[in-house]
Amino acid sequence: MDQQARLLLDILEQHGRDLHRLLFRLTLRADVAEDLLQDLFVKLQRSPGFFESKLPAAYARRAAMHLAFDWRRQEQRRKKYREFLGEEMAVADHHPADAVANQEQAQCILRLLDQLPPLYRDCVLLRYLHEQEYASIAAQVGKTEHQVRAICSKAIKRLRDLLRTEPSHPRNSSRS
Repeated sequence: MDQQARLLLDILEQHGRDLHRLLFRLTLRADVAEDLLQDLFVKLQRSPGFFESKLPAAYARRAAMHLAFDWRRQEQRRKKYREFLGEEMAVADHHPADAVANQEQAQCILRLLDQLPPLYRDCVLLRYLHEQEYASIAAQVGKTEHQVRAICSKAIKRLRDLLRTEPSHPRNSSRS
């Protein structure tokens, strides 16, 4: 087995469960998380940047976040298209974890996260969703620990501001 295949297998063995958990938290669907995890490893296998990376696990984590947000953007487009065509939006999901998908606030926050600049979004996701230390995040994004703290703080403030102006957020829908 060559060195690149060994690296991919090591990442899958050591971080596969965490990557799947991250993808599930970002998509709120277990089936999609499984598909995206497979897509992630196919993309990593084809990516020279992954094999040249000093922190391949961090590279894989950020790639997973980008895949999840790409999926979310595509889902928004599909949803608008289905609404335009007048199709039924309700889909019966039988997986118990899919109940999380019905939480309007989680959907709203994930949608708003997509509006943040990529660095802000990555730092917030790594800190609050993946529960990493500031020092670890700083090493992954090429910033100092202090800068990462400031970025997270600014991102949370921006999310709060966006949440206040979000028309579909429960707090704002009763104001009309």
